[in-house]
Amino acid sequence: MKTRLAWLGIAALLVCGLAAESFAASIVCTKASAKCYFFQSVECQDLYLNPGDACMRAKYAGFFRVRGLKIDSPALVKAQNALRQARIEFFTAKSPERGHLLLMVDDLTIPAAANALKKVGITSTVEAIPQGPLR
Repeated sequence: MKTRLAWLGIAALLVCGLAAESFAASIVCTKASAKCYFFQSVECQDLYLNPGDACMRAKYAGFFRVRGLKIDSPALVKAQNALRQARIEFFTAKSPERGHLLLMVDDLTIPAAANALKKVGITSTVEAIPQGPLR
């Protein structure tokens, strides 16, 4: 029942997002936690989402904060596995720096995510992500 309610919430958000103006920023909704993140400058095509996650354009949002952990591109699979084993929800984005990717995680999970990456020998730096105001 709880999962069904979460999916209904995401579906409602998708409908609202599709009706929003075309110049609006992007919203990412994740399947596992049913949380949504609002970005002022990150476009949907720059994100690599997990199966079931959704990205849309919308005018108003701002539900949770997210930060990026910048890693080297070749370490992506190892980093993704480390975060999955630590049960940390994430999605991946292109980095402005060539040869790097951003693992986007909830702001509150930054310490746990950084530790999970460190345990498998991956160094990461925390990147601020431009986001809209929280409502």
